[in-house]
Amino acid sequence: MPELPDLEVLVGNLLSKVKSLEIEKIMEIDKGSIKGLLQSFENLGSINNVLRRGKYIVFQTDKLSFYIHLMLSGKVSLTRVKFPEASRFALKLSDSNSLVISDKRRLAYLGTNLSDLPEGIEPLSSSFTFENFHKILEKGKKKNLKVFLMEQDLIAGIGNAYSDEIMFTARLNPLRKIESLNNKEQKRLYDSIIGILKQAIEDVRKKMGDGFELDEERLYLQVHKRKGEKCPICGGKIETVKANGKVAYYCPTCQK
Repeated sequence: MPELPDLEVLVGNLLSKVKSLEIEKIMEIDKGSIKGLLQSFENLGSINNVLRRGKYIVFQTDKLSFYIHLMLSGKVSLTRVKFPEASRFALKLSDSNSLVISDKRRLAYLGTNLSDLPEGIEPLSSSFTFENFHKILEKGKKKNLKVFLMEQDLIAGIGNAYSDEIMFTARLNPLRKIESLNNKEQKRLYDSIIGILKQAIEDVRKKMGDGFELDEERLYLQVHKRKGEKCPICGGKIETVKANGKVAYYCPTCQK
């Protein structure tokens, strides 16, 4: 599933290609791919902005706002010809291109209710200070670390892959309760969130270029999906553990 770094780059690329274009029509290709009500499916205004909120892509025109959620395997493409296989919906643009969302699992969708967007703080925003982070830790103090990092109404945009990388860099076990972290560990976690996400954005940008293709393998990750491989720090084996049903990849030696 695309997470904050992947979508941050994707949204920037999208904005550079569609800003100021008119959305002439929204076409629902696969029934059920549009959730909520649109007053009209035609003449939806000029695109003023495309931005990311958590794991959602938000479009703002001079007439309305809506969001796109790519879910597990949604793909974005711009085309003037044949639509890709498994297309869900498309935005017909005034430059004769169509912005098409396809998904082999048929999960990606367009939503109209902006209250669906997560309430959590954006971890790369100016409001994500250590002082505010401490308040978020207090809200989630009973959660284990893996679940805490993925709770979108606490911190928006982090998912399975980058939560594992953050915990590894912070040298913290996925099963640790938030309330068990001392001040030094809290600061390591805070610094790791910012550092990992910023580095990941650079890694994604190098691989994606100015296109829209997401690299699901993320070969630059150190522990996520590397069970049985050597830990890059201690040489021990990467293991997995379940935290409230979520699988975490970690090094039992380095992460305490």
